Amino acid sequence: MVIFMKKELKILFIVLGIIVVLGAIFFVIDYERAKKQEKPIFCINIATYRDGGTKEYLGLGYKVIDFHTLEGFDDIKIGTWFINYNDFNEEMKVYETKFEEELRKNEEYTKMIQVNGKLYINNGEESTVTGRCGNMDGQITTNVKQDEVPTQDNQSNFSGYPEYQYGAENTIEVKINDKWFVFRLKDVKEDVFNAKIKRISEYNGITTVLIKGLESNDINHRGEFDFSIDNNTQILWIEPKSTKSSYTAIDSSKLKEGQNISITSTGYVLESSPAQLTKVTKVIVLEDEL
Repeated sequence: MVIFMKKELKILFIVLGIIVVLGAIFFVIDYERAKKQEKPIFCINIATYRDGGTKEYLGLGYKVIDFHTLEGFDDIKIGTWFINYNDFNEEMKVYETKFEEELRKNEEYTKMIQVNGKLYINNGEESTVTGRCGNMDGQITTNVKQDEVPTQDNQSNFSGYPEYQYGAENTIEVKINDKWFVFRLKDVKEDVFNAKIKRISEYNGITTVLIKGLESNDINHRGEFDFSIDNNTQILWIEPKSTKSSYTAIDSSKLKEGQNISITSTGYVLESSPAQLTKVTKVIVLEDEL
C-alpha cells in the first residue's frame, strides 16, 4: 500500500513538473511576443472589454492583457494571474488626456461652414458684438464629418443646425451652444497641375477619379490624388487640328484611364491616402484623341 502511494506521488510530481516546465516555456515565449507587441499564442481569451477592443488572455500561471482603447492606448502587458485591467489606469489616463485635448482642439479650431458658395472657418474666435439684432440671416441645414470640408450651402462639419448672421468684413457669426462664434472667409486660390488618370469609378451616380501627378510637377503635386466630378466641374478638350483657341466641353464619359489631364482645384486637400481634392472646378484632357 505504501509502495503504491509512493508511485502515485511520484507520478503526480512528474505531472506537476511537466506542467511547471511547460508553463515556464509558454511564459517565456509569450513574454518575448509581448515585448514585440505581438499577441500570445499559448493563452485563451477570457474577456473582451468594450473600450475599443482590449482583450484578456489566460495562460499556464500567467495572464496577458492586450490593450486597444478608443483613446489610443495600444500595448500588451504580461504578468501573473493577479494582474488586472485597472492596474494600468495611470497609463491609460495619459492617452485619455491627449485624446480629450485633441477633441477639444478639433472642436475649437476646425469648424467650417459653406454659405453662398463660399467657405468660412472658425479659429476659436468668439464674437464681441453686443446688442445683436434678433433676425437671423440663415441656418445650417446639413452636416458632414468633422474631417471633411462642407461642399453645399448651409452645410457644416460639426453637429447641430445653428442659426447665423452676416458679420462685418467677410465674416459670418454662428450661434453655437448659446455663444456666438466668428467664421471668417477662407481665401482659396486656384491650384493647377498636370496628372495621369489611374482609375475612374462610379458609385451611386458619383464619378470618382484617381490620378497620379506627373514628375514634371513640383514636389507637392507628384503623388496620388482623388476627386469627385459634380455639375460644377468643367471637362474640356481642344481638338489638335482646330483653328479655335477655345476649349470644347465634353462629357465625363470621355475621360479614360491613362489620359494626361490638367487639374484646376480651388478647395482643400485632405491629407488622406490618397490625398483628396475637395473641389475640382476644371479638368482639361491633354490628348490628341479622345
